[in-house]
Amino acid sequence: MLKWTRAELVRSMEDHFQFDEEFDLPPEVFGSFPLIHSAEDVHVYGSGYYNADEEIVYVHMNVDGVMICPDSISGEELEIPFNAGSDEVYSFVETDDEGVRVVSNEVIELLEAAIEDIVLEAPLQVTDVAPGDFPKGEGWRIVSEEEFEEERRNRVDPRLAKLREFKQEK
Repeated sequence: MLKWTRAELVRSMEDHFQFDEEFDLPPEVFGSFPLIHSAEDVHVYGSGYYNADEEIVYVHMNVDGVMICPDSISGEELEIPFNAGSDEVYSFVETDDEGVRVVSNEVIELLEAAIEDIVLEAPLQVTDVAPGDFPKGEGWRIVSEEEFEEERRNRVDPRLAKLREFKQEK
């Protein structure tokens, strides 16, 4: 899945190739990244070009599907669609060029780049809880960003409250 050896690229006798794969990514793939629990219906497609003279493979890749993310407030799992694209460069020889992935064991594997594309699309906060249903307790409550900004604009510094009263008396 999304792997090619250098020998396969050379044997194909063509320097251009296409790929189109669909799969699910289990939770262990995102184990160290808490913003994504898993990914479903992942579709990775694109094209590549093998430059045998430079021993470099250029890949244009698109990744779309549905990521399963925790709700920032309730913790329930939400389905979040994503669509990402990237251009990758793989080299079969050591290089110091930034952004070039050096191939190990003569195998190009796009899955790592696809996972990175998905992680970059992960929302930092997502919720489908209605503002009226936000949790609250004694002396605390969760507010929306809009409500927070409104309260902040209307808040008066207690050190200046006396000046406000003085101004209103005149």
